[in-house]
Amino acid sequence: MKADFIKPDQARRILQEDEGYNGLLRKIYASCTTLTPKEPSEITSSESGRKIYNAEQAIKKGLVTKGLR
Repeated sequence: MKADFIKPDQARRILQEDEGYNGLLRKIYASCTTLTPKEPSEITSSESGRKIYNAEQAIKKGLVTKGLR
């Protein structure tokens, strides 16, 4: 039988995993970039409202180490 919904415990587990991975990414970003504490959350937030950097901004923030060729 196919269910068209997820169970509350499944939704809770998905949310916990998402929060865990986002927390890990925030720690990594904080350790090797010049992002403010707020910016990693903006990067990992909802797809439609997330923070997007152009190449120059990404270089300045330490997200990339090489520029465009």
